[in-house]
Amino acid sequence: MEKICFSCKQAFASGSLKTSRSRFKLMGLIPPEGMSISDKICNRCLHDMYDKQIKQASVKILKRNMTNDLLSHKRKNLSSLPKKIGLEKKKKVFQ
Repeated sequence: MEKICFSCKQAFASGSLKTSRSRFKLMGLIPPEGMSISDKICNRCLHDMYDKQIKQASVKILKRNMTNDLLSHKRKNLSSLPKKIGLEKKKKVFQ
């Protein structure tokens, strides 16, 4: 086991925080590709990876929610809309 960060390849300072591959599953993160059980990652790289993966997950959730909202609005029929809007839309359709 070397005393360098797997991601940034910088040497660990004495007393610096580091994380092994086994902690990634507990934190809900995906470890970097090619990282073995004995490799370690520094705290700064861990935070960068966490921020990146959380942002990606939140963007996916946001896209899914927007899609669901758009689909649910398309499925509504005219009777569920307010009467004024419903009448205006019906007039346009019949013209």
